[in-house]
Amino acid sequence: MRDRTLVIGAAGWCVAVFALYGVLAWMLHTPHIPHYLLMLLAILAVPLARLSAAPLALAWNRHR
Repeated sequence: MRDRTLVIGAAGWCVAVFALYGVLAWMLHTPHIPHYLLMLLAILAVPLARLSAAPLALAWNRHR
């Protein structure tokens, strides 16, 4: 894989995590829930392994 593909994938993952964090922070804006817990939930909710494996799977299927 090219470096550009890896950077685009990582940037897409970060955008998805921050978007989900923004939605969670907007919906659950209370002093009882700390913001770092919302960020942790957003990080755990967005799958990193599947996104990083998708280009490899596509390249493997293309060369079969």
